Amino acid sequence: MLKKIVIGADHLGKNLKDKIKEHLQSKGIEVLDVGVNDDSQVDYPDVGKTLAKKVQDSEFERGILVCGTGAGMAIVANKFSGVRAVCVNDAYTAERSIASNNAQIITFGALITGTPNAIMYTDIWLKNNFQSERSGKKVDKINFNNINPILKQYISKSISKLPGVSIVSTGPGISKPSIRGLSYDRVVVYNQGVRLENQQWGDEHGIGV
Repeated sequence: MLKKIVIGADHLGKNLKDKIKEHLQSKGIEVLDVGVNDDSQVDYPDVGKTLAKKVQDSEFERGILVCGTGAGMAIVANKFSGVRAVCVNDAYTAERSIASNNAQIITFGALITGTPNAIMYTDIWLKNNFQSERSGKKVDKINFNNINPILKQYISKSISKLPGVSIVSTGPGISKPSIRGLSYDRVVVYNQGVRLENQQWGDEHGIGV
Protein backbone atom coordinates (compact mmCIF):
# COMPACT_ATOMS: atom_id res chain seq x y z
CA MET A 1 0.00 0.00 0.00
CA LEU A 2 1.20 3.50 -0.79
CA LYS A 3 2.66 5.07 2.34
CA LYS A 4 3.02 8.69 1.29
CA ILE A 5 1.78 11.05 -1.40
CA VAL A 6 2.21 14.70 -2.34
CA ILE A 7 -0.74 16.97 -3.07
CA GLY A 8 -1.16 20.57 -4.20
CA ALA A 9 -3.68 23.06 -5.57
CA ASP A 10 -4.19 26.64 -6.58
CA HIS A 11 -6.78 28.81 -4.85
CA LEU A 12 -9.60 27.37 -6.98
CA GLY A 13 -8.71 23.84 -6.00
CA LYS A 14 -7.84 24.40 -2.34
CA ASN A 15 -11.11 23.17 -0.84
CA LEU A 16 -11.20 19.99 -2.90
CA LYS A 17 -7.52 19.42 -2.21
CA ASP A 18 -8.14 19.66 1.53
CA LYS A 19 -11.00 17.12 1.35
CA ILE A 20 -8.86 14.64 -0.60
CA LYS A 21 -6.03 15.20 1.87
CA GLU A 22 -8.30 14.42 4.81
CA HIS A 23 -9.50 11.25 3.11
CA LEU A 24 -5.96 10.05 2.42
CA GLN A 25 -4.85 10.74 5.97
CA SER A 26 -7.84 8.78 7.29
CA LYS A 27 -6.47 5.79 5.35
CA GLY A 28 -3.12 6.12 7.09
CA ILE A 29 -1.31 7.70 4.14
CA GLU A 30 1.25 10.41 4.92
CA VAL A 31 0.42 13.52 2.86
CA LEU A 32 2.79 16.34 1.99
CA ASP A 33 0.74 19.44 1.14
CA VAL A 34 2.64 21.88 -1.08
CA GLY A 35 -0.17 24.44 -0.91
CA VAL A 36 -2.01 26.61 -1.20
CA ASN A 37 -3.21 26.69 2.37
CA ASP A 38 -5.16 29.94 2.42
CA ASP A 39 -7.45 31.87 0.08
CA SER A 40 -4.66 33.90 -1.52
CA GLN A 41 -4.63 33.73 -5.30
CA VAL A 42 -1.73 31.78 -6.76
CA ASP A 43 -0.71 30.88 -10.30
CA TYR A 44 -1.27 27.15 -10.77
CA PRO A 45 2.04 26.59 -12.63
CA ASP A 46 3.95 27.52 -9.48
CA VAL A 47 2.26 24.80 -7.43
CA GLY A 48 2.31 22.32 -10.31
CA LYS A 49 6.06 22.74 -10.83
CA THR A 50 6.81 22.23 -7.15
CA LEU A 51 4.87 18.98 -6.99
CA ALA A 52 6.02 17.61 -10.35
CA LYS A 53 9.67 18.18 -9.42
CA LYS A 54 9.24 16.10 -6.28
CA VAL A 55 7.83 13.24 -8.33
CA GLN A 56 10.54 13.64 -10.95
CA ASP A 57 13.20 13.46 -8.22
CA SER A 58 11.59 10.26 -6.85
CA GLU A 59 10.76 11.88 -3.52
CA PHE A 60 7.21 10.63 -4.07
CA GLU A 61 5.80 7.84 -6.22
CA ARG A 62 2.49 9.61 -6.78
CA GLY A 63 0.94 13.05 -6.52
CA ILE A 64 -2.38 14.85 -6.93
CA LEU A 65 -2.91 18.35 -8.31
CA VAL A 66 -6.12 20.38 -8.28
CA CYS A 67 -7.04 23.57 -10.13
CA GLY A 68 -10.21 24.89 -11.76
CA THR A 69 -10.34 22.37 -14.61
CA GLY A 70 -7.38 20.08 -13.92
CA ALA A 71 -6.14 20.71 -17.45
CA GLY A 72 -3.58 23.39 -16.62
CA MET A 73 -2.01 21.36 -13.83
CA ALA A 74 -1.71 18.33 -16.12
CA ILE A 75 0.02 20.41 -18.78
CA VAL A 76 2.52 21.75 -16.24
CA ALA A 77 3.34 18.34 -14.76
CA ASN A 78 3.78 16.75 -18.18
CA LYS A 79 6.53 19.25 -18.98
CA PHE A 80 8.80 17.41 -16.52
CA SER A 81 10.87 14.65 -18.06
CA GLY A 82 9.76 11.22 -16.89
CA VAL A 83 6.56 12.53 -15.31
CA ARG A 84 3.17 11.46 -16.65
CA ALA A 85 0.03 13.29 -15.52
CA VAL A 86 -3.59 12.63 -16.47
CA CYS A 87 -6.61 14.83 -15.87
CA VAL A 88 -9.28 12.57 -14.37
CA ASN A 89 -13.01 13.23 -14.75
CA ASP A 90 -14.43 9.70 -14.58
CA ALA A 91 -13.81 6.31 -12.98
CA TYR A 92 -12.53 4.57 -16.10
CA THR A 93 -9.91 7.24 -16.76
CA ALA A 94 -8.85 7.00 -13.11
CA GLU A 95 -8.19 3.28 -13.57
CA ARG A 96 -6.52 3.45 -16.98
CA SER A 97 -4.37 6.47 -16.05
CA ILE A 98 -2.26 4.15 -13.93
CA ALA A 99 -2.99 0.76 -15.53
CA SER A 100 -2.30 1.87 -19.11
CA ASN A 101 -0.36 5.12 -18.79
CA ASN A 102 1.53 4.60 -15.53
CA ALA A 103 0.62 8.16 -14.55
CA GLN A 104 2.31 9.14 -11.31
CA ILE A 105 0.15 12.25 -11.08
CA ILE A 106 -3.58 12.75 -11.50
CA THR A 107 -5.26 16.13 -11.65
CA PHE A 108 -8.77 17.26 -10.81
CA GLY A 109 -10.87 20.24 -11.78
CA ALA A 110 -12.57 21.60 -8.67
CA LEU A 111 -15.10 23.42 -10.86
CA ILE A 112 -15.93 20.17 -12.67
CA THR A 113 -15.60 17.25 -10.24
CA GLY A 114 -17.36 17.13 -6.88
CA THR A 115 -15.71 15.91 -3.70
CA PRO A 116 -17.38 12.43 -3.53
CA ASN A 117 -16.37 11.63 -7.10
CA ALA A 118 -12.85 12.99 -6.70
CA ILE A 119 -12.32 10.81 -3.63
CA MET A 120 -13.73 7.79 -5.46
CA TYR A 121 -11.44 8.39 -8.47
CA THR A 122 -8.47 8.82 -6.14
CA ASP A 123 -9.15 5.46 -4.49
CA ILE A 124 -9.48 3.74 -7.87
CA TRP A 125 -6.17 5.23 -9.03
CA LEU A 126 -4.40 4.22 -5.82
CA LYS A 127 -5.60 0.62 -5.75
CA ASN A 128 -4.59 -0.11 -9.34
CA ASN A 129 -1.12 -0.77 -10.71
CA PHE A 130 0.64 -0.36 -14.03
CA GLN A 131 0.02 -3.25 -16.44
CA SER A 132 3.51 -3.30 -17.88
CA GLU A 133 2.96 -6.45 -19.91
CA ARG A 134 0.34 -4.75 -22.07
CA SER A 135 1.43 -1.14 -22.00
CA GLY A 136 5.13 -1.13 -21.16
CA LYS A 137 6.38 -0.54 -24.70
CA LYS A 138 3.86 2.25 -25.26
CA VAL A 139 4.89 4.11 -22.13
CA ASP A 140 8.56 3.58 -23.01
CA LYS A 141 7.92 5.41 -26.27
CA ILE A 142 6.50 8.33 -24.28
CA ASN A 143 9.51 8.29 -21.99
CA PHE A 144 11.93 8.21 -24.90
CA ASN A 145 10.53 11.45 -26.27
CA ASN A 146 11.70 13.11 -23.06
CA ILE A 147 15.34 12.30 -23.78
CA ASN A 148 17.46 15.25 -24.86
CA PRO A 149 17.67 15.33 -28.70
CA ILE A 150 21.47 15.50 -28.55
CA LEU A 151 21.52 12.36 -26.40
CA LYS A 152 19.20 10.63 -28.86
CA GLN A 153 21.61 11.31 -31.70
CA TYR A 154 24.58 10.16 -29.63
CA ILE A 155 22.87 6.90 -28.69
CA SER A 156 21.81 6.22 -32.26
CA LYS A 157 25.30 6.85 -33.64
CA SER A 158 26.92 4.82 -30.87
CA ILE A 159 24.65 1.82 -31.29
CA SER A 160 25.17 1.81 -35.05
CA LYS A 161 28.91 1.42 -34.52
CA LEU A 162 28.58 -1.73 -32.44
CA PRO A 163 29.68 -5.01 -34.05
CA GLY A 164 26.76 -6.77 -35.70
CA VAL A 165 24.38 -3.82 -35.53
CA SER A 166 23.18 -1.59 -38.33
CA ILE A 167 20.35 0.92 -38.38
CA VAL A 168 17.83 0.66 -41.20
CA SER A 169 15.49 3.57 -41.94
CA THR A 170 11.89 2.54 -42.65
CA GLY A 171 10.35 5.96 -43.17
CA PRO A 172 10.52 9.61 -42.15
CA GLY A 173 11.73 9.80 -38.56
CA ILE A 174 11.42 6.03 -38.11
CA SER A 175 14.31 3.60 -37.85
CA LYS A 176 14.61 -0.05 -36.97
CA PRO A 177 17.68 -2.11 -36.13
CA SER A 178 19.09 -4.90 -38.23
CA ILE A 179 21.05 -7.03 -35.79
CA ARG A 180 23.29 -9.90 -36.79
CA GLY A 181 23.93 -12.45 -34.09
CA LEU A 182 21.41 -10.98 -31.64
CA SER A 183 17.70 -11.40 -31.13
CA TYR A 184 15.81 -8.80 -33.20
CA ASP A 185 13.90 -7.41 -30.25
CA ARG A 186 17.00 -6.74 -28.16
CA VAL A 187 17.12 -3.16 -29.44
CA VAL A 188 14.36 -0.83 -30.61
CA VAL A 189 15.12 2.46 -32.34
CA TYR A 190 12.73 5.41 -32.25
CA ASN A 191 13.10 8.73 -34.04
CA GLN A 192 16.84 8.62 -34.52
CA GLY A 193 17.44 7.22 -31.03
CA VAL A 194 17.43 3.92 -29.22
CA ARG A 195 15.66 2.19 -26.37
CA LEU A 196 17.47 -0.85 -25.03
CA GLU A 197 14.96 -3.50 -24.00
CA ASN A 198 17.73 -5.63 -22.54
CA GLN A 199 19.54 -3.30 -20.13
CA GLN A 200 22.26 -5.85 -19.39
CA TRP A 201 23.17 -6.01 -23.08
CA GLY A 202 23.30 -2.22 -23.15
CA ASP A 203 25.48 -2.09 -20.05
CA GLU A 204 27.93 -4.56 -21.60
CA HIS A 205 28.43 -2.16 -24.47
CA GLY A 206 28.65 0.95 -22.30
CA ILE A 207 25.30 2.37 -23.41
CA GLY A 208 22.14 2.80 -21.39
CA VAL A 209 18.96 4.85 -21.48
